[in-house]
Amino acid sequence: MTREELIAEIAESLAHAGEYEHQMYAGPTQHMVDLHWCAHLAGRRLGIKVRVTVAEAPQIRRGDHHEHVTVTVVPRPERRLVRVP
Repeated sequence: MTREELIAEIAESLAHAGEYEHQMYAGPTQHMVDLHWCAHLAGRRLGIKVRVTVAEAPQIRRGDHHEHVTVTVVPRPERRLVRVP
């Protein structure tokens, strides 16, 4: 899947279901970085900011690429600033 296809898939899921969830192998790290950036670009396409969370299996050790992690992308709540007189 290309980055553009992933951005479109994440944006469509956010627009219709309100979240995007994906299971992937714990490595290589570049795949995680690509998914993270695609999530933020999908949010930008929709005009929202997103939060990306990664839930790791408790037994994962650094360098162990045989375990899955779950990546979840959700809209980030909008923060409103209040001026104090």
